[in-house]
Amino acid sequence: MGDATMHAHADAATPASPPTTRIIVFARLPVPGRVKTRLAASVGPGDACALYEACARHTLASALECGGGGGPHSTSSTTHSHPRVCVCLAHTAGDAAEDVRAWVGSFLPPADLARLDITPQVSNPDLGEKMLASLHAALASPGCTAAIVVGTDIPDVSPSVLQSAADLLQQHGAVWGPADDGGFYLMGLSHASVPATTAIEAAGLFASVEWSTPGVLQATLSGAHSAGLDCADVGCLPRLRDIDTLADLREWAGQATCEDTCSGDDGGFLRRRDALRELALQVCERHRDQA
Repeated sequence: MGDATMHAHADAATPASPPTTRIIVFARLPVPGRVKTRLAASVGPGDACALYEACARHTLASALECGGGGGPHSTSSTTHSHPRVCVCLAHTAGDAAEDVRAWVGSFLPPADLARLDITPQVSNPDLGEKMLASLHAALASPGCTAAIVVGTDIPDVSPSVLQSAADLLQQHGAVWGPADDGGFYLMGLSHASVPATTAIEAAGLFASVEWSTPGVLQATLSGAHSAGLDCADVGCLPRLRDIDTLADLREWAGQATCEDTCSGDDGGFLRRRDALRELALQVCERHRDQA
């Protein structure tokens, strides 16, 4: 009885495990001619691939720095106010897993590589269905209470932006990060959203979305609200620019630093973004006569 009492007191003293949010970075192997094809039409496949790879590494590093770890690439710690974060790289189905791991291993420290989940996206031509499948798979994993999908063509997605999205999913069923072009750079769901997202899938929401058009976010939000999904206000996350074309690249490279996207972020994010901007300026200069 004494032992039982001691165990009961020990259990009472042990803090509950923090909620876990999985950040899923959608990426593909950086192969010239296979990435950033719209940008490549103006700057060539080599420069487009170099920019893509730099931005993909930057986004993955920002995800790994999220979660209150107190240092670069730390995902194992948390504070009382933030959920724990784990990171997954979801690569296109056509990329061999061993090639993806070799690529990531060429720039990540071994400890980060060991902690990173690498998994293929579902083989589906529809981007929305791919995202939903990855989100639902994450939510089905033990201990995961929320999941976020983020792309690799938004240089200003900082650890603070990702942390804000994770925090919002503790209070809401879904969150979206609005992009300047009318789409979204981030989508997150929590366990509370599962019944509603089942209804969304049944309604074929993403099958009717015209991707790469200005109405993507509005159509998605409209369907989500119709399905009864509790969505965080779209203004809770900053509106950011994605880079699809040379015009996008020129505008982003020439703009002033967006301080509101990196409040509280350490120098690692800022240094990476500055280096990426310098690369963008060099590409823009090489193609200054290109329309």
